[in-house]
Amino acid sequence: MVAACFDTAAWVWGALLEPPERHDITRLAGSSSVLNRRCMLHDLRTTPADVVVLGSVTVTTPARTVYDLARSPRGDPYDACRTLIRDFDLDVSAIRFRSESTGSFPGSRIASQRLRALVTE
Repeated sequence: MVAACFDTAAWVWGALLEPPERHDITRLAGSSSVLNRRCMLHDLRTTPADVVVLGSVTVTTPARTVYDLARSPRGDPYDACRTLIRDFDLDVSAIRFRSESTGSFPGSRIASQRLRALVTE
């Protein structure tokens, strides 16, 4: 089983108006997936609390989506993050705390900087 994540999750949650050119999905624990050139597979360390089923689509939660967008090397995540934070009344300090308590991972430094900037807004 897979779940939508990063920009795809932001689009599902309504934080982006247009679908991304390439969709991002993550493999959930114990599953495998076949991809095509329109999907990017990520092996994220997710927990059951990081995903929900929205209709028939498994997607990362709004909070997890902010966390993932903040560490993404692609583009400027601020507008999508602000939309998710506003629309779902998210606690950015809690997302930042989680980001910094998970240790070192790809994008952790930029995530910390971006989440710090969002907290101070």
